[in-house]
Amino acid sequence: MIVADIDGSIAGACHMVKKDLRNILIYKIGCIAFIEDFGVHKDYKRQGIGRKLYDAAVKNAEKWNADSLELNVLEVNHEARKFYEAVGLKPKSTHMEVMLKEKGLVP
Repeated sequence: MIVADIDGSIAGACHMVKKDLRNILIYKIGCIAFIEDFGVHKDYKRQGIGRKLYDAAVKNAEKWNADSLELNVLEVNHEARKFYEAVGLKPKSTHMEVMLKEKGLVP
């Protein structure tokens, strides 16, 4: 866990995990650093804290000798997507769903 502490207050945090994919045939890489959660408190946004957290995550991924750094972000989270693209992340895949109860597929 990487925490941004400003005068004793948590301004932001990044939780990441190392995923070893060497034994999964569909992947052509060995290890990814995956950001499970990433956020900056609303009172501290637009102050460079997100960038510092991201840079720390990259350094952590490099220490793990990861082949890539990845995360998931909701399509509707435009603010986060804009930030992630600004720091160099690019879309990789599309996650699709059907809401079963809305479609009447599940009682």
